[in-house]
Amino acid sequence: MKGLKIAARAAVILILLVTTVVLLYFAEKSGRITGIASDGSSSETMTYKKGVDISAADIEYNGQHYRYNDHLTNFLFLGIDKRELVDTQKGQADAGQSDAIFVLSMDRMSGETTMISIPRDTMTYITGITEETQEPVLIYDHISVQYGYGDGKHESCNLTKDSVSSILYSLPIQGYCAIALDALGVLADEMNGIKVTVPNDSLYFKDDRFTPGSVVSLNKNNIETFLRVRDINTTDSALYRLDRQKVFLKAFLEQVRSGYDGDQEMVTRMYDEIHPYMVTNMGNDQFVKLMKGVNAKDEVAEWTLPGEGVQTETYDEYHVNEDELLKKLLDTVCILR
Repeated sequence: MKGLKIAARAAVILILLVTTVVLLYFAEKSGRITGIASDGSSSETMTYKKGVDISAADIEYNGQHYRYNDHLTNFLFLGIDKRELVDTQKGQADAGQSDAIFVLSMDRMSGETTMISIPRDTMTYITGITEETQEPVLIYDHISVQYGYGDGKHESCNLTKDSVSSILYSLPIQGYCAIALDALGVLADEMNGIKVTVPNDSLYFKDDRFTPGSVVSLNKNNIETFLRVRDINTTDSALYRLDRQKVFLKAFLEQVRSGYDGDQEMVTRMYDEIHPYMVTNMGNDQFVKLMKGVNAKDEVAEWTLPGEGVQTETYDEYHVNEDELLKKLLDTVCILR
């Protein structure tokens, strides 16, 4: 997908809108391991990421040497397909899935910020649980199901954080925030509606008001439909939904930015209102610090994990283009030595 630029005044505002976008329907180290494929078959060895770890290595690419930019702080945002976040036992399906996944990468020195979108159908190695012994085991599956192998709270977040980090060549992720569906209505009320331009026809089967190019005001009655619903009988429907999420992201940002100019308590108020619906290791003070760190910058870069959607007999899959991903990461999170 083509990258796009999203205007932003403050990291806090971007963080809040990311956390709303991710309210949808919704451990890896370099080396060799024994794994289980998604169809249940086993293999003696599988190789991780061609032995590349950008967070620790000096990487030579096209005659130039790169290293990880240690001025970055990276945050993971997850949207969980549950009305409310629940405590559960390990490996129980009622923990939910993280059907929308974003990484926000911020340079503490320059204030430059990049948002990376991870399609929920991305295939990778995740940490599962064996039925017999309840021991962890690596399985090849959709990244979205990783959350369900935890406790529905911080353990689920940490498992997903580790798996997303491994997709991104061991990119360190310092903070996380997972949010349940019921926060959508809360934020829609706070904003008194959010106007979006419908980007595609992926919702026409559900509601003919969502025709491509039409302007719709999202409220507590229809915001979940716009951000969550997809036609599971249509190939790559999760990718079409991701396009809607990005449209919402930009519209929400513009509206919040406009409101923030006259109401600087908006950030704290929104944080407090959605707090009952989220699990995070980030405090309100950290959100405010993030805002102060980048408010001099006018743009935030955004790109989607390079790859392609593949239809199988049972599920849609998203296969990462490793070469393109490495190029993106070298350009985004690395610096020349």
